[in-house]
Amino acid sequence: MGSAWLQDSQARAGTLPGTPPVASIITPSLNQCAYLQDALESVRLQRGGGSVEHIVVDGGSTDGTVDLLRSSSATWVSEPDEGQSDALNKGFALARGQVIGWLNADEFYLPGALQAAAEVFARHPEVDVVYGDCLFADADGRLTRLKAEHAYCRALLAYYGCYIPTAATFFRRRLLDAGRLWVSAEYHYLMDWDLFLRLARDGTRMMRIPRPLAVFRWTAENKSLDADARWRERNAIQDSFGVVPRNRSARKVCYAGARGFHLLWKALNGALIEQVRWSRRRGESLKWWIEDGSE
Repeated sequence: MGSAWLQDSQARAGTLPGTPPVASIITPSLNQCAYLQDALESVRLQRGGGSVEHIVVDGGSTDGTVDLLRSSSATWVSEPDEGQSDALNKGFALARGQVIGWLNADEFYLPGALQAAAEVFARHPEVDVVYGDCLFADADGRLTRLKAEHAYCRALLAYYGCYIPTAATFFRRRLLDAGRLWVSAEYHYLMDWDLFLRLARDGTRMMRIPRPLAVFRWTAENKSLDADARWRERNAIQDSFGVVPRNRSARKVCYAGARGFHLLWKALNGALIEQVRWSRRRGESLKWWIEDGSE
């Protein structure tokens, strides 16, 4: 991948080589033009967090994405790749910010997300990953529910699954500099879980921000709907880390126990109450601040 497109995009964005931004947001994309505008605007409108570079790595879309990117302030490339993980790794390699975010093309940030993460990093120099809660929306960006979580628990991450929402997660740059911030091309559904498990194994400190930071769209197009493929990757990842027995019945018992503890831990952290509170707002547009350009 040459540097000409990068320098051209940086010039249009007003962020030139030698002036590193405070944050870099990486967005993998493929034929997501219908949603990408919201992601672009949500990054552009992050105020109070300092300068931000938005790196969009597109896999060669044919739906108008390239025209949209040309008119944006994002740094971008559009070329064939090996999938979402490959695109993310390309973006991570280009990131120059002190805070790194991963925002998929059909997701968008809420006001103050970057500032909230930057403040936690400033107060807690020992923490390398911060994550918040995530709102779920339909294709039109209307609220369906809040997915509130709980304080970091390594055991639940290993036995229950990836409760950490990537859209609402920010990483400190030293993980990237240490060669620890990358995703495995072996996985197409649960590459985020594999990443967090590797970071947890290395003793990475993670902290939750108890507020929604981003919006995840749940639509008929989500690849997460392929339950069989997700379960196969789940088994493969747990096998690679040796966290559960390979016996199928034992796996089910471990998962059932982890689900119960996950629910209890959410209750103790106040997450269930928050989910009920947000349920009363079901159907509200979550894009008002994008649409009018204000916070």
